[in-house]
Amino acid sequence: MTTEENRRRLQRATLLEPLALVEQSADALRHSLAKCAPMELKTDSTMDELDHYEALSVRFARTADLYTQKLLKSLFMVLGEDAVSFLDVAGWRRSWPSLTTRTTWRRFATCATRSPTNTPWRT
Repeated sequence: MTTEENRRRLQRATLLEPLALVEQSADALRHSLAKCAPMELKTDSTMDELDHYEALSVRFARTADLYTQKLLKSLFMVLGEDAVSFLDVAGWRRSWPSLTTRTTWRRFATCATRSPTNTPWRT
């Protein structure tokens, strides 16, 4: 086996585990959605209905978390990119006036996990 084949095999293996977790979580999410879809939204829901809605929201959050924190992070790792958390990117993007230059993107990637009050571009 060549080095390139071995590298591709490792990359594939790196992506398979998070992909399987996302697929499993999405199946549970679809199950919850199927239970909640026929129910009407109302102010006086029964406890069973509230339980179904709660399960749906928890499963949605888990699926979104697995996708953004596991699968995308693994994909970025395979691509050789910095694996900055999705929430960090989404939150920090609003505070940056422009992310157009390569230097700005590098500063963004290295500072993305710092708190908004401790950012080097605001000093």
